[in-house]
Amino acid sequence: MPTAGMLAATAQLGISNASRLEAQLGAVAPRGGPAGAVGRVGMVFAWDVWTWVPELMFGGGAVFAGGNWQPQAVIELRARGFLSRSLSVAVSGGARVDESRVTALVGLTGWWTSGDRLF
Repeated sequence: MPTAGMLAATAQLGISNASRLEAQLGAVAPRGGPAGAVGRVGMVFAWDVWTWVPELMFGGGAVFAGGNWQPQAVIELRARGFLSRSLSVAVSGGARVDESRVTALVGLTGWWTSGDRLF
């Protein structure tokens, strides 16, 4: 089974109580293939009423590896648990669609949130 690891920085901008714009930039290292860069932008919709928050993300982006750009579309379903006001962890599952295949995604993400506001 093909596997890959990804390390990325993510920023979110709240649009409403239930939606956020998300941007991600990072590096991906597939097993047996060339390492590359990944970037994606998407919308996150959350039902923020419990300590564990269900989130749905729709997005698109591209991977640059082996001298080629590969566009992709992504959908993820997440459950984010808040450990404190500034620290949370998310488990996720989803799918990535590129030019030639559909790939299953499974993730474990740690989030640190600054208390500072941009506006």
